[in-house]
This record gives sequence, C-alpha cells and structure tokens, in this order.
Amino acid sequence: MNIISDLNTFKSAFKLKVNKDSHEDLAIFLQENNTHIISREYVDIIEKEVENTDLWETILKELMDEGRLKSLKSTSNNANEICVEMYNTFKQSPCVLLTKDNKSIDSMGYNNIDLKKEENKVIKKVLKDSTCIVTVHDFDNDEKIKDFFKKIFSLQTLNTDIFIFNREFDLRFLNHFKDAKVHYYTLLKNKHYDQSDLKSDSKNKRTYEIIGGRMRCYYTFNRKIIHERKVIIGNLIISPDNAFINLNINDPTWQITISNNPRISSKWKEKCNSFLRLN
Repeated sequence: MNIISDLNTFKSAFKLKVNKDSHEDLAIFLQENNTHIISREYVDIIEKEVENTDLWETILKELMDEGRLKSLKSTSNNANEICVEMYNTFKQSPCVLLTKDNKSIDSMGYNNIDLKKEENKVIKKVLKDSTCIVTVHDFDNDEKIKDFFKKIFSLQTLNTDIFIFNREFDLRFLNHFKDAKVHYYTLLKNKHYDQSDLKSDSKNKRTYEIIGGRMRCYYTFNRKIIHERKVIIGNLIISPDNAFINLNINDPTWQITISNNPRISSKWKEKCNSFLRLN
C-alpha cells in the first residue's frame, strides 16, 4: 500500500518515550508491504520535528535500501501542503493519506485516515500487521456492517482498477464503487443459457444504478479457476468467507479477512487472463 503520513504521525512514531500508540504508528513504517511517499523538502521538516532523529534516519535508510520509498519534489515548505500535493500526485495508485488530529487536512475534504479514530482501527491494523480478521461479532447491527464496507472500499478512487472475483453475480455493498473501474470475474455454470443471462444482469438498470457504466464483466466455465470471493483494491485484498448477501447480523458464523499483500494480489490478478470478457 502506498502511504503518505502527516507530520503528527511522524512525531508520534518517532518519539523518544515510546507508548502503545507510538509503537503502533512505528509499526506502519516497519511493515514490509507498505511503500511510503515523501519529498526532500518533507524530509527536512521531519528531521526538525521528530524527537528520535537517530531512529528516523535509520528507518529512512532502510526504506530506501528496500525500495519501499517513492519521492517527488515539493513546491511547498508547509508540511500539510506537501502531504496534499503528494496525495494528489499518487492517489490513483491507490494511496492512503494518514493523519492524527489534523484539523487542517480534515477541513480540506480529502479521504484521509485519522489513526486516532475508532472507525479506522481495522485499516490501521492492516497497515501495521498486513492482515486483520473481522467477524460478525465485531458488529452491533447491519448498519455497522455497511459502514465497515464503506470505509474499506473508500480507499479506491474513480481511476483505480478494482478486481472482484465471485462465483455469484452479487452486487451487495458494491454501490461504494459507483462509476469506478470495476473488473468483475465470475463463474458460468451452464454454457447454453448463463452467458445471455449474465449479460442481461450486468447491463440492466439496477446494475447501472448501483455500480455505474464502467464495470466490465468476465466469465469462465472452469470451477477450478474461481472458488473464493475477493475484492482487490491495489494490494488490498478483502476476502469474506460467505456470500455478500449473507453478511448480516443474523448469520452467526461469517468472517472477513483483510490483507495488504502485493505478492498475493499480483498472483490473483494473473488469473484474469483465464477469463473471457462478456461486455
């Protein structure tokens, strides 16, 4: 995952006196599946503001040596303006803008992730641990489940390619991808009838109202190629173990695995060549 962190996040992660919060923020920089976006001008600001400069310089060198650093030249010397500039440059990747109590960036209307807010705890755990599992027992009602998908799916932008693998043509929760570049891969069980039925489903008025007109649908008759449900946004993989239609408070057994893994996401995308395009 491409990450931009505001100055408050850096100041928390690189404290001299470590607490639970700063330890978790530091883990985001240590997680090998994350790539951090920065500029020379921003590095100069960070070096003046963080307490533990020795640790910061060590981590910066490690990010450079491991190829987990993307850089650009900033046109500003203001930390918040630099973050916004970098986000506007890299947001199609997709990119996550991390903040901590930053009212200035909050007021700009960007889709930033405030690490101090409870609603972002799943995203924070994925960024620091690479994987997080949630179950039905983590939610109080169906509205909370909808809010969860809204938050996770909001990490995409209109020009992000979204890959959905699902044996069923199931549009629940996909309204959050309205007008996005969705590639939907599914299974046809009957060679004689299902193709026309699927084409009708993927083009009808209800589908257009939910997901817009940019969705492309692909199919296979081979059950071995597609057997799980996955939504892939960049390197972020969302894998429910039950059909989306069954992800409600009354079903007591389902769980969702969210992972940030470029190797696995690339492997899944390799399957795309095994499908035939429907529309």
